[in-house]
Amino acid sequence: MSLVVYLALLASVVLTLRRGPGQALLIVYLPALLMIPDAFHAITPGLPDPNFHQAAILPIVAIGFLRHRNRWRPRAMDGLMLIFAVWVAWSDYSAGICRCAESDVHHVDLGHLSLRRCPDRHSC
Repeated sequence: MSLVVYLALLASVVLTLRRGPGQALLIVYLPALLMIPDAFHAITPGLPDPNFHQAAILPIVAIGFLRHRNRWRPRAMDGLMLIFAVWVAWSDYSAGICRCAESDVHHVDLGHLSLRRCPDRHSC
C-alpha cells in the first residue's frame, strides 16, 4: 500500500513531459505538498523512503534541468535558494545531534556546550 506514493512520481513525470515543469509544479507538487501529510512514505528496500511531495519534485527538477540547462543563467534568487537548501540540510543534520548531559561531561568553550552525534536518536 505504501507504493501509492509513486503515483505522485508517475503523475509528475507525465505532466512534466506533456505540459512542462511549471505546470507540473502547480498541478502535482503543490497539492501533494499542501494536502498530503508527510507521514505517508514509500517503503522500498534499498532505496530512500520518499513521501508524496519528495517523489513528485524529483522528476520535475530532473526533466526541467535537462530541458532548460542551456538557457539557465545564475541569478540572485538561485544563490538564496542554495543558501536555503544548505540551511535546511544543516537543520536536519543538527536535529540528530543531542546534548547527552547524563552520560558525558561537557566542557564549555566560549559559552557553547560541546555537541556530539548520537549513535542512535532514541538514546537521547
